[in-house]
Amino acid sequence: MNFYAPIVIFGDVRLLSLLSSDSKPVEPAEIDGEVRAYQAYLNSVSREKALQHPLSYLVTRAEREPNLSHIDRWYERDAGESVGPYNLYRLKLRN
Repeated sequence: MNFYAPIVIFGDVRLLSLLSSDSKPVEPAEIDGEVRAYQAYLNSVSREKALQHPLSYLVTRAEREPNLSHIDRWYERDAGESVGPYNLYRLKLRN
């Protein structure tokens, strides 16, 4: 995941200098900007937005449970079940 996320955000040409003769490394300020943009997105989620695209299930890696506070804000999770290397939760919108 440490390699996948930067490629998705900045593109493979920025991270794999072999793909371009004029590649430019990702600067720390660019990373900070993307982190701020993602935080702004998380802060903008409202109940109305959650209702537009309701979730029924959540899948996480069992080895390292992520911070689910944003999911827990709008959904109730069941106890979950282990499915191989993953945890599967059923979700229900909070009232």
